[in-house]
Amino acid sequence: MSYKFDIINVIYIKEGNVSIPISIIIPYEHHPLRLPLLTFCVKSLVRAAQCEICIVETGPTAYIHDHINAFREWIRKPFRYLKVFTFHPFNRAWAFNVGVKELATFEHILLTDADLIYPLNYQTILAQTRPPAAAWNRILYMSKEATDRFLKSESLGGPYIRSTTPEKMGAAGGAMWITKTIMNHVEGMPEKDFYGKYGEDNAFWIKLEAFGYHVGAANITLHHLYHPNIGTFVNPKRLIVHDMLRWPRERWRAYQCSWGSVDRNQLLT
Repeated sequence: MSYKFDIINVIYIKEGNVSIPISIIIPYEHHPLRLPLLTFCVKSLVRAAQCEICIVETGPTAYIHDHINAFREWIRKPFRYLKVFTFHPFNRAWAFNVGVKELATFEHILLTDADLIYPLNYQTILAQTRPPAAAWNRILYMSKEATDRFLKSESLGGPYIRSTTPEKMGAAGGAMWITKTIMNHVEGMPEKDFYGKYGEDNAFWIKLEAFGYHVGAANITLHHLYHPNIGTFVNPKRLIVHDMLRWPRERWRAYQCSWGSVDRNQLLT
């Protein structure tokens, strides 16, 4: 089933119980310690009335593909999946871009990490928020103790390690509320120099502003599940974001001539 929307006709109502279909894109690279986090993240997301779960699995293994029937059974929502074999450090921005171009069928899109827990009313609040926007205004980082308790009982609470609010040059990411129209206009998240951890969310925020968009924030508190530092490769080019602050739109267009491109030989079909 597919839906078509005209973005011009969408009105973001600031009150009331409103719902619009959402494509939820989650990049995932398998590790035994990541799987429980993905499971509970998706569980919190599928409580929404109208959504599809789109998982882009990268890396050298195909865990979800090998357990695809089990995933479909417990998700019980439209589930779209793509496996791309990669042998380079995790490129999260590229995986998001692939999800938008290859999997998402709805106009409205939530780009989210796999270690976040969403409140029951998140879809209603997003429907009241004009994209582009951080899909949160506060993230509470749960301690290992709090995360272990949640994984056993689904009871959210402290102790917390820290909390953050969205900032262009600070904690800019985790979850972004966007549309296909905007993604096509700006030609995706910056992915070219973002292999490894850090920087791509800041670059995306800067790029959106260069194209004339105001980046807002949804009135949502998210919980971040604790996990050890599994991906240890820190992006050596992450500081390029400081130069990007001065880039005009033309420089952005020249910087990344394609986005979300996939070598079909790397796909598992």
